[in-house]
Amino acid sequence: MKRTWLIRTLLFLLEAILILYTVGGLITTPEPDSALIVFLVMILLCGYFIYRSFVPPRPAKAILARVEKTYAAYLTGVFENAPRERTALLAALYGFFVQAKPAAIRARVEKLMPKAGTPREASILDFFAARCATMDGKSEEAETLYLRAIAEDATVSSAHANLGVIYQSRGEYGKAEECFKTALSLDEGNAVKHNNLANLYVLMGRSEDARREARIALSKNDRMLDAYVVLALSYAMDKNKSEANRYARKCVDLGMEEAQIDRLVSALLRGDRSVLSPGEKVSTTKKKEKKPKISTDE
Repeated sequence: MKRTWLIRTLLFLLEAILILYTVGGLITTPEPDSALIVFLVMILLCGYFIYRSFVPPRPAKAILARVEKTYAAYLTGVFENAPRERTALLAALYGFFVQAKPAAIRARVEKLMPKAGTPREASILDFFAARCATMDGKSEEAETLYLRAIAEDATVSSAHANLGVIYQSRGEYGKAEECFKTALSLDEGNAVKHNNLANLYVLMGRSEDARREARIALSKNDRMLDAYVVLALSYAMDKNKSEANRYARKCVDLGMEEAQIDRLVSALLRGDRSVLSPGEKVSTTKKKEKKPKISTDE
């Protein structure tokens, strides 16, 4: 840490000297030789700032440690004997924290692909590349990458789950259900994966199955808004107005827009299923919050 601060201090002093020298040279209207020096200094100074604007500084060790802790489930057995590659991967994943452009994150991930020495490493790199493709709206490309990740290492549960989300968005419910069940078999206690299946069952009109999965999700996380939305909608589908409204009020308590949940529940109570689209999650967004600290994607 001391070494890092020393380097930063020296860089700051160098920048200050260059700026003072450049400004001073311009003020004193130098001779031709001096003017050439001032011109070269300005070029170097501009080049340095352009470089700094396009190449962000490497995240501090404390930040990388946080990234590593967040993605620990994915990083087991990945570049454990290759410190430079592991650090480069952590720096790439840091992009999800700061909401960097998916293409920028993916470029860093793909740069590591030739260095993957095991199927597990190749699978994880393909997985994160697929996530970036999804964020960029390239679902077909993401599907290819998820399938490749699964072929390389079928134990990455979130690859199956995210592939299921793609199939669900296309209305391919049978494939989506198979993917979600495989994901759960690999990560049985995951509340999000149970709720993925619950969302799917609402779209399929299987209200009892949806409630079962939503309640399992709530047993893992009793404040999961999405699971309460599933309960409200599943009861509305069964024309159980009292239970539907009860869970709708819970959704509002947890931060969902009242108009949104009321519109969905009212439509389903009338038998109008057009409000449910396979291209969207059954659940809706919370009220606008400040910029999140970390992505909650699988």
